[in-house]
Amino acid sequence: MTQFLDLNKGTGFLDLSKAAPSLTKLKGTLNWDMHPIHGKDLNQGFDLDIFVFCLNGQKKIQFPQDVCFFNNKAVLGGAVSVPVDNRTGEDTGDDDEFVVFDLAKIPADKAAFDIFVFIHDATGRKQNFGMMANARFELKDETNGSLIQGYNISQFTTGSCLHIGSIERVGDHWNFNPIGEAAEADPNQVAQAYL
Repeated sequence: MTQFLDLNKGTGFLDLSKAAPSLTKLKGTLNWDMHPIHGKDLNQGFDLDIFVFCLNGQKKIQFPQDVCFFNNKAVLGGAVSVPVDNRTGEDTGDDDEFVVFDLAKIPADKAAFDIFVFIHDATGRKQNFGMMANARFELKDETNGSLIQGYNISQFTTGSCLHIGSIERVGDHWNFNPIGEAAEADPNQVAQAYL
């Protein structure tokens, strides 16, 4: 059984080159349980979305296309992709949502990738992370499916926006820096902070 780490307990950065020496494609997976009452209802169920902000050396986004999400599923020539949009948490036999980083394709001018999870229409649906069960984020080697690290999202009791962490370029390798900061914000508000 996977041991899930608390994101906000000073976990410390993860050196991906040491955790998975043969890593070429990194997969970040997001899974959660359906709403206990509304279930598959597309207007009232739990709809979590992965957003990835692709940042330059100044930790800024240069173009609107530097945000990868359900309406912009592949960026940087396919180096970063979010191919699936699960709108209820229904078990499909695969991960509910995921992002894939093809590390060899990442342009040299991109220094970091900030990963966020948002609850879609959280204000309208009166939802926050504290209402969700078994929400979790995992880092995997996409090539062989092996688990690198798992993080608990269900520990958060408030907020509709969660900064999971940042994949950061350090010399010729990559680190994952877990952040674990929850807030009430929508994707446009977060994007403004990167402009």
